[in-house]
Amino acid sequence: MTALVLSGIGIRQDAEGRYCLNDLHRAAGGERRHDTREFLTRQGTRELIDELTGIAVISLRGRYGGTFVVKELVYAYAMWISPAFHLKVIRAYDQLVTAPPPRPVVNLADPAALRGLLLSYTDEVMELEQTVQEQAPKVLAFTRIAEDNASLCITDAAKTLQCGPR
Repeated sequence: MTALVLSGIGIRQDAEGRYCLNDLHRAAGGERRHDTREFLTRQGTRELIDELTGIAVISLRGRYGGTFVVKELVYAYAMWISPAFHLKVIRAYDQLVTAPPPRPVVNLADPAALRGLLLSYTDEVMELEQTVQEQAPKVLAFTRIAEDNASLCITDAAKTLQCGPR
């Protein structure tokens, strides 16, 4: 599962939601001095792992292995790399968390599901039509000003738009 992407590299997750530190290392540039083993053996990292409850770090061997860590250690690793990478990780994770969930797949053969889908789309259309009606006078004013062949001075345009000339 690769929901988090940094620098074009998908950061894998294990079944418990931990992130692959090896993938983060590659996304950070893969420099030898930023090796995951170096990070995990630091005194500050060991103390942080001790503070975390549950399994914070797990290493998997094999073809699809790697060192998987909890989110708090992802942030700590990113801070250890650089402030720029730390900010990149925070923004990528925030985008992942705040992204709207995809709409569920609806079975169109089910009449009840189809009815519910139709009602939800009808409500959305009615809300959009209400917004269009509310904004119509403003749009008309902007259109008249934009298409006016006789030049309007800034003061007259501002009066029409009911705003300041600057």
